[in-house]
Amino acid sequence: MAEALDPSAPSLAAVALATSAAIFLGTVPLLQMDAVSRLVLSPDRLRAKRRSEQTYRFRKALDVKTAELRSYVQGNEPSAFKYNPKEEELGTDLLTKEEEYDALVGEILDKTKQTPSIVAIDQDPQDERSTREWYLWLAFPPEEGGGGSEEKAKNKWRRVQVPLIPLTQKLADKFEDALSSTALCFVTDASGGLGSEIVGRTAAECGAGAALIKEPAWILSFASLVASNVLSKSKMERALFALCRLDAWRVRDSVGECRTVIFTLPGQSCSPTLTPLLQKAFPHERHVFAYDSCAEAIRRGIALRRGGKRPSAAAAPDGGTGNASVFAEIAVMPQAVTATAPLSPLRTVSKIANALATLPTDHADTAEAWMASIDRVLSMKADEADNGYLPFVCRMGFLMGRTGQLGNGDVDVSELALTNVLQYVTGTRSRPPKAEVLDAAREVLRAMKEECEALVVDVKLTDAQVKAVEDFAFEHKGILIQDKTLLDTVQPKKEWSLKAAKKLTGCACCGPEEEEDEDEAGAGAAGGAGPSNARGIDMSVPGAGAIGLKQRTGASSSSARRSSYVDGKSTFAFDPTKFS
Repeated sequence: MAEALDPSAPSLAAVALATSAAIFLGTVPLLQMDAVSRLVLSPDRLRAKRRSEQTYRFRKALDVKTAELRSYVQGNEPSAFKYNPKEEELGTDLLTKEEEYDALVGEILDKTKQTPSIVAIDQDPQDERSTREWYLWLAFPPEEGGGGSEEKAKNKWRRVQVPLIPLTQKLADKFEDALSSTALCFVTDASGGLGSEIVGRTAAECGAGAALIKEPAWILSFASLVASNVLSKSKMERALFALCRLDAWRVRDSVGECRTVIFTLPGQSCSPTLTPLLQKAFPHERHVFAYDSCAEAIRRGIALRRGGKRPSAAAAPDGGTGNASVFAEIAVMPQAVTATAPLSPLRTVSKIANALATLPTDHADTAEAWMASIDRVLSMKADEADNGYLPFVCRMGFLMGRTGQLGNGDVDVSELALTNVLQYVTGTRSRPPKAEVLDAAREVLRAMKEECEALVVDVKLTDAQVKAVEDFAFEHKGILIQDKTLLDTVQPKKEWSLKAAKKLTGCACCGPEEEEDEDEAGAGAAGGAGPSNARGIDMSVPGAGAIGLKQRTGASSSSARRSSYVDGKSTFAFDPTKFS
């Protein structure tokens, strides 16, 4: 429960007004104003102020991106300033009848016709009902070519507006009944957007035959709607299934030999909201969770907010050409927003407001988004037996070739890590990727590593700042400190596993010791010791095990499974017996 407001403290509105005035006049930089707010506001009121700023940033970024897309399908340049709402109202077909929904679904599934792109998920300002309908705006690309006086008309897309839930329920039914040879792979993120950038782009540009749907605006709109809780989770799950299959169907001509479409979610902001729905909607598809240390995520977030450029794609995100691919490029959400703030505030950590108050705003926003994403994965893996969530847990330190840091080891294992993630994403685990694919992937990874490292080269955190970030991360009782290896992180090796094979004893200072768990040994004798029954951390990589402690005497095996870093509820963060 939030602490009582101090009537003698400055009001939130007054502080916000003073902040806005100072920034407008150019007298006080934003970070200096945040420092003032940290001094005069209580932690809860400071968090509320920051939250209002985060919400504004999300809303503005989404509105601008949607206006750009709407402008483009009107036949204009993709500029928010050229979007004409009146033209859209006159030029868009509003569908409201069952037979119209059925006809639209039939047209979408017709292989001989172009598949529409998702323009927006929003309410209609012309809808004056007290309970306003949520609509889906779709646009069918114009025919390529044309010129002369008719060129502008040909550039206009055919647009339809249809109620979201009725259409997606019908579309989901049809997609469920249809056989598909294309697999889907979803990349969620807790790395400041680095994982989405590296994993998605490398797999899509190496020639393996995967198509990439890169951080589209509609997914952030959908996540915002889910977070608002205005529609039932079951309906939203079906809607998410339908829209993902629709977008994958749109890029079907770009899918090659591996028959895979990769979705990268917009930053780490919407991962906590959408991961459970994605697992329910697509329990048998591929899921990658890419994570980095909190400090590295913050460095990247700061660089993005300063205006640093993300790596530029060598080709259109979906691998296609023409109007539809230009649309896909425009639809990519800016990571300066999606990687640097949580879509919804983290509520599972007590006294988080106090911990966030110790960090400047450009650290706190990204750190909370990072922790929210980690928290969601920990909670889902704790209930793995029920939800079946078994992602490829990808540590970015391995892919980026970082060495000498706790958890990354002393040897560059980036090529082996790259091979492992490619095998999973492209569905070629039973055999190594082709030599030419691996060579191309290495080159893409090398170029992207250089660009991503150049992005953050001027962003340095002092020892005191790193310590503050570690202290913040430790407020989550399932996390030891920010640089530790997450449970079930796939260790780079030829015979890799989605489940870790060993447990640990010992402490982070004295080094880990392997221990055979009695329950685990019994389970192995009874039912085999395959990867699905293994628990703990794989010790094959130096430094990977410096995160775990011995389970308390009497603690159940289920409690051990629920602890994904060191669980402060059931074990000490540092074993006091090691210091006696």
